Amino acid sequence: MARMRTKGFRVVLWHQDESDVNQKDPSRKLPGNLYAQYLRQVIRQSQCEMQWALPWFVAQASYHVLGDEASPDIRRAQASLWKSGVALQGPDTDALKVPLRESNGQGVHFSREGLYAHAAASAQYLLLWI
Repeated sequence: MARMRTKGFRVVLWHQDESDVNQKDPSRKLPGNLYAQYLRQVIRQSQCEMQWALPWFVAQASYHVLGDEASPDIRRAQASLWKSGVALQGPDTDALKVPLRESNGQGVHFSREGLYAHAAASAQYLLLWI
């Protein structure tokens, strides 16, 4: 961690949770309140270990598959981190749908075009911050 302190890198771009939402097996589904609690702990611990307030940009990321394109519970949890000042707002990647998703929208991962769209959306938030 010492190498990642003030000169190691400048921000974390957090894009995570498509695979944790809306699972058929309820034991694999993470509720929003726990998502926010756990991510808050990860952010605070990373800042503590790096000894500086490393900025985290948290995206709205809850797309699962076509027809199940967002989880209101997880989106609220992600937004709660911005509203409480724990993280900065990242892009709404749930808005990136077909053809920007693999397998014509049937997968959570981005297509090649989707990766470019994701990068452009993230850059808009970063440019405002820098």
